Amino acid sequence: MRVWLASYPRSGNTFFRVILGDRYGVPSVTPSAMPETWQKLWRYDAKRQEKADPAAPEFVKTHGLPGGDANPAIYIVRDGRDALVSFAHFVLTHNRKRPAAGDDNPFLFRGALRDLILETRAGCGTWSSNVEAWTARPNTAVVRYEDLVADPCGVADRALEAIGVRLKAVSDAITPFEELKTVDPKFFRRGTQGTHRDEFPADLIDLFWAHNEAAMRRMGYPRDARRQAA
Repeated sequence: MRVWLASYPRSGNTFFRVILGDRYGVPSVTPSAMPETWQKLWRYDAKRQEKADPAAPEFVKTHGLPGGDANPAIYIVRDGRDALVSFAHFVLTHNRKRPAAGDDNPFLFRGALRDLILETRAGCGTWSSNVEAWTARPNTAVVRYEDLVADPCGVADRALEAIGVRLKAVSDAITPFEELKTVDPKFFRRGTQGTHRDEFPADLIDLFWAHNEAAMRRMGYPRDARRQAA
């Protein structure tokens, strides 16, 4: 059986893959993103594979919009402001080969972020179209990234149970973010909640909300009080 592990880019499904390996000893696959980084990550939990359930389903990472299949899915949603900030940095660093973070160009970053807010042709869609498509899909457990970070084992256990997948836990220890960052500091950039508060350009906030307010409110992400007062 295949289980989709889905999210908009930079929203936490790589972290869920780490949890699958650390907690259950179960691998996951992806058709594309960052194979070298993932090979390094898998070394953290390979020793637990021998204890894993051999009948575990195949977990497949995707950022794409859902198709018409009936496979169960776990969907990780992250505050769209944080996801877009992280994705803009990722696009500039990996896709456009921008210099290291210390040499950031604020104009390039603002342009990349604006493009992502407005982009409708990408395979992953916009943040809100991705969220709306997956959360409306049957047999899909929705997990908030912020809850996953706070309680990775408990949230993962409940998400798997919600789609009828029972895996034997082999460990309660999840690799901390700072250790993951040593594997690839460009991929694991900050790993904190609320990064939009000091990175999202103020002049793009209204544009973001104009395109994403319905989905943001549905997922429980309100506007910051200080932004409203500004």
